[in-house]
Amino acid sequence: VDAARRRRAQRFGDRTFDRTNEPPSVEWRNASFTLPNGRVIGEGNFTVAGGKSVAILAENGVGKSTYLQHLFDLVPEATGEVYFHRQDGSASVELRQLSEESLYGILLGFSASGRKAVPQQFGLFDDEGNYRLHEGPEIERAFEQAQITSEMQAEYVRQINETGKYRASAGQLERWSIAGALMAPEGSVVIFDEPAANTVPFVTEQVVNVIRNLEERTRIIVTHRAEFALACEEVMVLN
Repeated sequence: VDAARRRRAQRFGDRTFDRTNEPPSVEWRNASFTLPNGRVIGEGNFTVAGGKSVAILAENGVGKSTYLQHLFDLVPEATGEVYFHRQDGSASVELRQLSEESLYGILLGFSASGRKAVPQQFGLFDDEGNYRLHEGPEIERAFEQAQITSEMQAEYVRQINETGKYRASAGQLERWSIAGALMAPEGSVVIFDEPAANTVPFVTEQVVNVIRNLEERTRIIVTHRAEFALACEEVMVLN
């Protein structure tokens, strides 16, 4: 992640793309990736329409998570382009032309496992452990729905203060991801990479709730879980 930050510092542009009430579409154009083992993934050309919930399905090794990593500029061997398009056609911008503020103003990512495409700092918290999205009642409602207890909050703050990192059980990480997604602002692009690895009914129900009810956001979900794919408006299969 540190290497990715250094690359982004060199590659960010200065264009703005302010978040509006209408979430943008996301287009991958001639996307291709070379993995450390030499395997090449691509070339991929597809678009996720603005405001839609789309599940991305594929066999292991096809590159589901790699396409999401491309959105966060975490794949140094990537070629091709990623565009954000206004729904009314009034503006389009390529990922690397955007300023850092604009990109992370519209793009929010959540990965319950902490080992997939989306690093933790692109989600609910900033690098100092502060809440990125809202303050006040929004946080309280999201924490209540996701069952984030005061003990979990205190433990998060303690770990960040002492080590700069947060480690927790898979179930707790899933709840943090749900809380962050519930607070995603209208007009944003919300990314989920394997949002729930276990089958706890509460977690499954809340993830389905996020997929179905965050209508004013573009939602992209990489998953192996049929219930999550069936909750989406569209399913995209990579091969």
